[in-house]
Amino acid sequence: MEDVELSRRLARIYAPARPSAHVFTSARRWTRRGIARTQLRMWALRIAWRLGVPPETLAGFYADVR
Repeated sequence: MEDVELSRRLARIYAPARPSAHVFTSARRWTRRGIARTQLRMWALRIAWRLGVPPETLAGFYADVR
């Protein structure tokens, strides 16, 4: 969740920028788990992080994705 925290902190200082070039990422997680299931998992992780769940606990949710 360090990427989410970094983005949140940077947004306080600078307006988010849109890259001029296309950005490509892997779709493995989305195709393996499905769009709805993956999105729900991401939302649940963000909610748990906001509620103060320790990073070590959140890391356990990533174990079966790799």
